[in-house]
Order: sequence, then structure tokens, then C-alpha cells
Amino acid sequence: MNWSSKGRFRPQERRWPRRRGCGSTRADDLEEAEAVAVVRGMEAALSFGLHRVFLLTDCQRLVSAFRDRTDDLSWGALTLAPDTRALASRFEDFRFEFVHRSCNYEARYWLLGVLVPPFLCSRRVRRPPLLLTLLYLTNSIRLFSPTRYLLLDHRVSCQAATIASPVSSSSDVKAKAGLKDFLHISDFDKATLLKILERAVEVKALIKSGDRSFQPFKGKSMAMIFAKPSMRTRVSFETGFFLLGGHAIYLGPNDIQMGKREETRDVARVLSGYNDIIMARVFAHQDILDLANYATVPVVNGLTDYNHPVQIMADALTIIEHIGQLEGIKVVYVGDGNNIVHSWLLLASVVPFHFVCACPKGFEPDEETVKKARSAGISKIEITNEPKEAVKGADVVYSDVWASMGQKEEAEYRRKVFQEFQVNEDLMKLAGPKAYFMHCLPAERGVEVTNGVIEAPNSIVFPQAENRMHAQNAIMLHLFGL
Repeated sequence: MNWSSKGRFRPQERRWPRRRGCGSTRADDLEEAEAVAVVRGMEAALSFGLHRVFLLTDCQRLVSAFRDRTDDLSWGALTLAPDTRALASRFEDFRFEFVHRSCNYEARYWLLGVLVPPFLCSRRVRRPPLLLTLLYLTNSIRLFSPTRYLLLDHRVSCQAATIASPVSSSSDVKAKAGLKDFLHISDFDKATLLKILERAVEVKALIKSGDRSFQPFKGKSMAMIFAKPSMRTRVSFETGFFLLGGHAIYLGPNDIQMGKREETRDVARVLSGYNDIIMARVFAHQDILDLANYATVPVVNGLTDYNHPVQIMADALTIIEHIGQLEGIKVVYVGDGNNIVHSWLLLASVVPFHFVCACPKGFEPDEETVKKARSAGISKIEITNEPKEAVKGADVVYSDVWASMGQKEEAEYRRKVFQEFQVNEDLMKLAGPKAYFMHCLPAERGVEVTNGVIEAPNSIVFPQAENRMHAQNAIMLHLFGL
């Protein structure tokens, strides 16, 4: 690669491979590898938050190969141009490369137009820096960006006949050590989840008895990353880890800014060197995935905008304590189809029960997550806009705030839209006298739930909150293999 005195990439002529000098790699194989790289590279760009990708190339065969590999052009298109070099000055910041090292071959493509989420378009960034570099490395494509605004470091599978095995990643190191992460409920099978819940019951009983001899976390430290503040998450993790002999370190929004002040991959590696486990409560779900990918110690998802698995484990523990079982019950969630709903749906893809989400039109949960739960074929899943019908026969009625953190500017609008979705005494009467009320807290009393419902005898909100600590302790014990 050539760089000008200003540090900007100076475009070179496209070098096509000659049939001789390519070692064992045939030209046909190379063309296939490049075509795969283009398609996978565009797909990977989308996975990092890009909504639509248009690519410019001077090669007709790549356009054909792209069309052969996908008939869905809603997310992007490959466009033929006679001379990509002539466009280099205009599109210099919008390109990626394909490099095949064994053949000393490289190809360059220019991104014509990319729509990105609004948060990338700040005053500090005149236009989103979308430099993507694809290196054809040992059965994978590696994407990275030298900018600190858009972090792209991801491996995607690439089928090619001439490439060797992939380089080991932090995830491989973790797997070899027998360590796991807790990112999604559905990452575990039913037997494992129930085993964790049984362990939670045992550890809770020990703590309640006052016995402090059980110290499995003695000598261990936990880093707690809080991009989103939370009383319950901090106290439950910190106290729980301490009661079992460990030491927890709080890192608030001003202490650590993953992806802004420091790249997530660097944070993951540094904290892995100091600690035995990492818990993170973040906004973007990709942040927790990246953290787990680069950390060499277990990572626990304390919450993302997509899901909240530790909360649902505490909920499941609470239900088992009060009802006696989780399987076969009816859980009705009333409110916004948010990260809590996604976690319930993921649980329903592993453990069989009846789950209903009653929410206003336009506030339904993620469609792909609903499909995942339904396709598992073990639970009855319903999404409805009629809360009064939904709660009939419920064993549990569940609620959450209508405007989560980061949505407060929509609070007034949401209050109007969600008026019919308040959990009040009348709604609980429709559910029946045996129905329990649950809420993950914090609650806005008088908004999504009335004071009378929270304080009613069948409200198990506060045992539910306490069980966060016990469920999380059991999760960490499982991740450590203790």
C-alpha cells in the first residue's frame, strides 16, 4: 500500500493475477475468493450498523458473481464503472480492499453511498469515515478501520479452497480454557439454565443463613463497566461478588468510554489482564459482543438495548420460588416491546411456556427475535395490541417503564400512546386472583403501573429485585466452572 505525505492512501492500478506465479492458487479460485470477499465484506459492513451499501467496481465478473450470490438487493448493490481510478480522488475515503497475499494480488473498491445511523453524523465528523480494509487471511476476511469513530474489527467466514486454518482469537483462547460468556439466554440449553437456577437457590440459602464459609470467588476480581448507570445492577453484582469472597471494581461512564476514548478491543484486553471476569451494562448490543470477542476472561451481559439476560434469570428464579415451575406457565408482558421482551422470547426458545407481549402498534418487539422463539416450536408466542384479552388466565403479569434510558425525550408521546397499557387494579382482576405482578424496576408509579398493584399482596417485585444478586452469583459460578 502507498501512502502520500499527508498520510492518505494513494490509489494504485488494479493488479490482476497472472496464472503463473500464483503458487497453488489457480486464477479461477482467486476470482471465486474475491467474489466471496466482496459479498461477505458488504454483509459485514451492514452488520456494523450500515443500512445500505453501494459498491463501485470495474470488473463485470464481480457484478455477475454478486448477483449470483444474492437476489435481495434491498441492502446494497454492486455497480459497474469503466475506470475506478478516475474516481479515486472523489471517493478516496470510501473504499475497501481485497488482498490475497499468496499471489501478491490486491483489488480496490469504492463505496458510492452508505446510509448510516444518525449517531455517527456528529459535528466532529463531517462525513462518516468508512474506510474498510479487507485482508484475505487464513480462511477469513478481516475488516478494520484506522479511525476511532467507526470501529470495524470482525471476522466473517469465507469459503475458499486454497486457504489454511484461521488465526486464534481471544474467543479461541477462552474456549480452550473452558471459560464461557453470558450474553444471551438462548446461548444455553434448557438443562444448563435449570442447573444455574438450582444453583441460585442453593447459594441464596447459604447467604440467607449467614454462613460465610462458602468463598468460591476468593482472590478473584470483577470489572464492572457501566455505560448506563443502575442502582440494582451495581449493588447486586458488587454485593453478590463480595459475599462470595471476590472484589468488584466499578467503572462508570466517566471512567471508561468504549469505542470513543478507547477502542473496545483494547479495553477488553486490558481489563482481562487485571480481572477474572467482566460485567458490562452498555447501550449498543454490538459493544457487548465485541467485548466478549476480545476478552480472555468471561463476560457477563448486564444489559444492552437489545436484551437483559441476567434480569430474566432473576425473573425465572422468582417464578420458580412462587409458582413452583417455569414450564407451562403463562407470562403476559404489558408495555413496550423492549430488551426485556427480547430476553423473554429468547428464554421461550429454550424453555417451553406461554409468552404474550401486549404492546401498542408500532412498539412490537424485534421481528427476528419473535421468529426465533416461534421457530423453536416449544413455546406458544403471542404478540397482541389488546392488553385486556392478553392477561386473561395469566400466571404472571409483567411490566416495565414505557420510556427507557435514552428515550426520555419521547416520554410524553409514549404516555399518550401507552395509556391503555397501564397495569392497574382492573387489569389485574382480569388476570385472576392467582396472578402475580412483576416489574424489573425502576418503576414510574402511576404511569405504567399503579401504586396499588405494586403494593398488593400478589406483587413479587421486591423478591424479584433481590433475586438479581442470587441469579447473577449462580451465573458467574457456572462461567468459572465452580
